[in-house]
Amino acid sequence: MYVSVRGESVRHAGFASLAEGMKVIGLDAFEMAVDAEMGVAPVEGDWDQRMRLDTPAAVVLFREQLARRGLRVSALLLANDFSRPELDAEVDWVVRCAELADTLGADALRIDAVM
Repeated sequence: MYVSVRGESVRHAGFASLAEGMKVIGLDAFEMAVDAEMGVAPVEGDWDQRMRLDTPAAVVLFREQLARRGLRVSALLLANDFSRPELDAEVDWVVRCAELADTLGADALRIDAVM
């Protein structure tokens, strides 16, 4: 068993970066929110400077940040709206996130479906 924390919870606790907060908390696993543009909070640096994990090179850079800090992603968090007229785009986002989760070694996708 392992314990993880939502990355956004670390942000709202007032830490300057995810890496800093995780070090203070003493955890190595976090749940990462992913937006529809494949944007995520960076591991290192300013929370508001989103990283887009939409290219292989960006994913490699993100994995390097994780490795440098001894962190891992336990789950990807998505806020989907499957009632939108652009249903294909919602499904495509889920598929891209499932592929990303596999690449990052995450165990789960959490889909907060809004309808």
